[in-house]
Amino acid sequence: MTTEDHGLSKRLVIEGRRIAAQHARLTELWQQFVAAFEGEQLELTRLTFRELRDGLLAHFDLEERLQIPALHGADAGLRPALARIVADHTRFREELSVLERHVEAGAFEALRGPAAKMSEGVAEHEDFEEKLFPGASKS
Repeated sequence: MTTEDHGLSKRLVIEGRRIAAQHARLTELWQQFVAAFEGEQLELTRLTFRELRDGLLAHFDLEERLQIPALHGADAGLRPALARIVADHTRFREELSVLERHVEAGAFEALRGPAAKMSEGVAEHEDFEEKLFPGASKS
C-alpha cells in the first residue's frame, strides 16, 4: 500500500465515523419530530421538522460534494452503489417536500403515512451507506 493509498484509507475511516455520527444525530431529530406530531403539537412539529429537514439536506449535500467523490476515487467499482445513494437523496428531498406541506397545514393524520415511509427508507439507506464506509458501523 502506498502512502497515498494509506492516507485515503485513513480519510475514508474518518469520513465513515463522521457519517455514522451524523446518522445518529439525524435519528434523534427524527424521533423528536415524530414525538411532536404524534402529540399534535403544531408549533413544536414545525420547529422539529425544520431542524430535521435542514439537517438532512446539509447531510445529503456533504455526502454528494465530498464523501461520495472520495469513495468513487477509492474504488470506481462503487459507481452503482454511489448512484443509488444519490437517487435515494433525490427521493428523500421529494418526500421532505410532501412532509413539509402536511406539517405547515397541521395535517397530522395525513403526515403519518408519508413520515413512516420516509423513516423506513432513511433507515435502510443509512445501513446501506454505512456498509460502504470503513469505520461507519453502528456497533
